[in-house]
Amino acid sequence: MKKSVSTFAAVIIGLLLLCGCGGMALSTTNERLDSTERQLSYQTNSMRRYSVEEAYENDLLTKTDIAYAMYYAQGRVYACKESDWEKNNTEAIKEIDFTPTEECPAISEQVELDIKHNFYDDTGMNFNDIAFEEFAENVSFKFVGSYNGTFVITKIESIYWDYGTSVPPSVYIGGFVWSGSNENNLFVFRYE
Repeated sequence: MKKSVSTFAAVIIGLLLLCGCGGMALSTTNERLDSTERQLSYQTNSMRRYSVEEAYENDLLTKTDIAYAMYYAQGRVYACKESDWEKNNTEAIKEIDFTPTEECPAISEQVELDIKHNFYDDTGMNFNDIAFEEFAENVSFKFVGSYNGTFVITKIESIYWDYGTSVPPSVYIGGFVWSGSNENNLFVFRYE
């Protein structure tokens, strides 16, 4: 009887660790990270933009994907317990020891153009006097990964808009805390 109870306990602990329910046990390898070549396999007619929260809530990004994107964006990952976040306990936000073993692949040229086209079409700004080619040459961003066809970028810059000095509030996503400025936000795209 004792052996079956301890075996059962070991199985439960193993399952908790595998689902990520046992804390911040993150894999430093991510099979969901797409190579440059694989990125094009997701291409369809249109691309949709998501907030990072929407992408996580809709299972387009996993906790590991978010940790990877955060690391590739700023070289570190911050986390805290949800209860501390809800109590606005900012002292509980700590940098975690996380370094992916893979480097972030380069973005496919076509995916880069499609993301820029999304901004050109959907920013709410009027670019009638500017051809897309000119717009695309004057917009840049940092690619922080493609995760099973969900593309994440940050540090978007352009001569066509200015973000000013306002800083959006930090965001809590799946145990992680993202703090950035408007241009240093995480932007998420997916082909629909």
